[in-house]
Amino acid sequence: MAMSSIAGDAEVTAGAGPRRNDQFVEAFAKGLQVIRAFPSQRQTATLAEIAQNAEMPRATVRRMLLTLVELGYATQDVDRFALTPKLLDLGFVYLHSIPLYRSAQDVLEALARELNELCSLTILDGTETVYLVHVQGRDFLGRGMGVGARLPAYATSFGRVLLGALDQQEREQRLDSSPISKLTPNTLTDRAALAKAIEAAGRDGYSLVVEELVAGVIGMSVPVRDRRGKVVAAAGISFNPVRFKKRDAIEHYLPHLRRAADQITLSLP
Repeated sequence: MAMSSIAGDAEVTAGAGPRRNDQFVEAFAKGLQVIRAFPSQRQTATLAEIAQNAEMPRATVRRMLLTLVELGYATQDVDRFALTPKLLDLGFVYLHSIPLYRSAQDVLEALARELNELCSLTILDGTETVYLVHVQGRDFLGRGMGVGARLPAYATSFGRVLLGALDQQEREQRLDSSPISKLTPNTLTDRAALAKAIEAAGRDGYSLVVEELVAGVIGMSVPVRDRRGKVVAAAGISFNPVRFKKRDAIEHYLPHLRRAADQITLSLP
């Protein structure tokens, strides 16, 4: 799993810095850190590997792992550990508890069928966007991302729309905190140019990003607002590059996407 930090976890596991309050359960925080320390590209890992990723003593990690095994959230095969599908239950509890997910799923499924393109909904978490809904069109492209996947906000249309909805100070803080790198030849890395693109996304109410995250990935996104008008998510289309035309994207697809975003808003409580 990705080693994105849980706020405060690094301080807790390292024993540095004050705790939030006297109700903080350090053992629980360490258990979460162990789960997040599993490598994302391999199914199993050794105690040593997990301890190294978690930056925690092996003895502590071993106790956490054996507890996860006992509860059914992990398995052990000699010296290797693996997480189990039972962990997905925790994620689905979150997804099904938020009205945004329930409202967007049906709307984006219909949009994906209509446009035959991949349609998604994301939220902003720190400097990253997180997929909540991810629906393939009829022509399955298998782009290797799904619900829960995280992407750098600065390089995606989703992220620019969401960052563009923040006030200037918070937008600048998040951009300054982003580890910006050249992901493709098209990736904007100049901070002034990025700030301008994000400002334009907030002003224009949409963002179109062409192959800045991954070669062959073209995305267009619009904001999704709650009933009070606050931007709470971004809805987007990922185009098949073979048939992508910018003029069609703006003149044909953008109105459909905006209507879908309005439908999601209307279905929110």
